[in-house]
Parts: sequence; C-alpha cells; structure tokens
Amino acid sequence: MSDATFVFTSNFIMNVSWNNYLQRYVAVYNSPLSQNVMMRTAPNQEGPWSREVQAFTALAPAPGQSPIDDAQAHPEYNVNGGQTMFVTYSRSTGAFTSEFRLVSVQLQQPQ
Repeated sequence: MSDATFVFTSNFIMNVSWNNYLQRYVAVYNSPLSQNVMMRTAPNQEGPWSREVQAFTALAPAPGQSPIDDAQAHPEYNVNGGQTMFVTYSRSTGAFTSEFRLVSVQLQQPQ
C-alpha cells in the first residue's frame, strides 16, 4: 500500500470496462466539483491511461445544489460493437429531489 499512487483524479464513483470498438479499457467519471463527464482509455486495466477527454457536460443542478458526482457507463448496453456507450448520472432538481439522466456517447477511433 505504501507504493500506491494516484493514477488520475475523479469523484468517488467511476467505472472501468472493456470496449470492443476501441479494443481498450474505458474509464468514465466526472471531474470533482464539476458537471464535466470525462473518459480515459488504456490497453490494460493498470494503464498506461490516456489523457482525459471530456465526453459531455451534464445538465446543471438546481441553484444551491451540489454538482453531479455519480457518472457511470453501462457497458452491458453498448451498441454497434461498443461504438455507442450509455452513461447515466443524477442531478439535484431541488431540496430532496433529483432525476436520473441517460446520455448516449458516440466513440471515434483515435486518428
């Protein structure tokens, strides 16, 4: 444990899954205190990980409410061989109320 290092910074909730379309692992998370949902890829689970890329900006929470912190991919629903991924997040719509949002993300092969 004393040799452990941070690979990248995200909120506490994120996931990593294999993507057949990219033939790489994909990490999906959102930046701390932000509405930006980010992605990174790697040939192996332990890395090396790519630079982060913004997948999309989540809808803003209601005024005075916390930013999102739970963006997650759902690889079990990938379509087109993994080219289209689905990501969910929740956002506060007011005191003690929230909604879940579903976003489709179209991946492109790196140039």
